[in-house]
Amino acid sequence: MPAGKRDRGAAGARAAGPGPARPLVAVDTAVLTVLPPDVAGPGDRLGELAVLQVRSAQGGWVLPATLLAEGEPLARAAARSLAEAGVPRDDVRPRQLPVLQGPDGVLGVPHLVWVPHERVAPVVEGSGGRLRLAPVGGAGAARPEVLAAALERARREYAEAADPGGLLPDTFTLHELFVVHDAVAGHFDSTEDAFRLRIARHVEPTGQSVRRLAGRPARLHRRRAPA
Repeated sequence: MPAGKRDRGAAGARAAGPGPARPLVAVDTAVLTVLPPDVAGPGDRLGELAVLQVRSAQGGWVLPATLLAEGEPLARAAARSLAEAGVPRDDVRPRQLPVLQGPDGVLGVPHLVWVPHERVAPVVEGSGGRLRLAPVGGAGAARPEVLAAALERARREYAEAADPGGLLPDTFTLHELFVVHDAVAGHFDSTEDAFRLRIARHVEPTGQSVRRLAGRPARLHRRRAPA
């Protein structure tokens, strides 16, 4: 949310009504996705982790954000921030991140949301330049502490499971899964073969194969159900 708008709201809330003012709570939402190799950049064999940004009234780029309404659940406010930005919120599962104290006294309760690229890309393309997907390494938006908290949570999630963000369909090749993990991790130092050994306990083969473009057939896998 633009700082000016948040400051005006804070001043109004503190002045309204008798007794102590209810503290303002800002809900910033970091929407993460993985740009596929053909979108990430020329010559990029792998993907890139990207964050959704909204163009503010001042012309800068910010995360989707809103102020928590009285009595409103935090997850609903996070979903509302996406709806206000024009992002479909079907099947969205916001993950709450640690509370942050803003410099203006506003409490921040950021959230992380994963959205597959094929769902968010058409929204960005149809936004008339109001939305963009920026690689996290050069996002350069306001509230960098929110993005930092989201990245920490994102990388922890993907270190412990196959595809907790649901960025891939129900079945996928191990190379497709590697591309996602490599992007989330900020690019591995290890090889794809080492990744396959590490991820084996989190996936299981479907018994089917698929041919992608001109490549050789690759076995399809799915997420292994929790024991």
